[in-house]
Amino acid sequence: MEEVGPLPGATVRKDQKKMNFEGIQRKDGVITKDAKGMVREATSFYRECFKEVPILEENVDRVLDRLQMKITEESKIALERELSSEEVKEALFNLSKKKVPGLDGIPKEFYETFWPLIKGGGRLGTTMRTGVLSLLYKKGDKTCLENWRPIQLLTTDYKILAKILCSRLREVLSDIIKDDQTCGVKGRTLLWNLYLIKDTISLVEDRNLPLILTSLDQEKAFDRVS
Repeated sequence: MEEVGPLPGATVRKDQKKMNFEGIQRKDGVITKDAKGMVREATSFYRECFKEVPILEENVDRVLDRLQMKITEESKIALERELSSEEVKEALFNLSKKKVPGLDGIPKEFYETFWPLIKGGGRLGTTMRTGVLSLLYKKGDKTCLENWRPIQLLTTDYKILAKILCSRLREVLSDIIKDDQTCGVKGRTLLWNLYLIKDTISLVEDRNLPLILTSLDQEKAFDRVS
């Protein structure tokens, strides 16, 4: 007889309990447990985390002027062309199914069903510029916000636009990103760099050579870029 697994509802309740906040630790070490206090601390934490950092425009220009790998004028025109109905449809029907919708609550299946009616065009909605920040617990002290991963729940129409832009960029990334970056570029794989590190370590061990490996990790890098 096949063993029956846990009911979906029980699994959901278990996950929800894991995601519950029991309190948030303030900067002074005091743990606040009331709802308003936790909202205030979380808002302050992520406002500081995501705030815009002032930069000197001349420094940006200096860095950009030194770049040797640039896209061609032909690629530039292709990237900036108007969105087509075919691009929108392809992006829509290639989105992952059964994903959590954003603020408007409209899933991708809605757009697929009513595509013949909505493909004509219109204005971008305000919800495309609004996301819901949901926190997922990673590990460690649950009262420390550093141990929670922020996930931005975005609307499906925003995802469609983002997928179109990503598809366009994918075609030129290999022209402007050097071979030493193997992640996120079509035709490359992160495993290449992992194999390179492994082979390098084996080489220096066999030949008794000095070696220093440095690993740099930017705090909440993806969150800040996103």
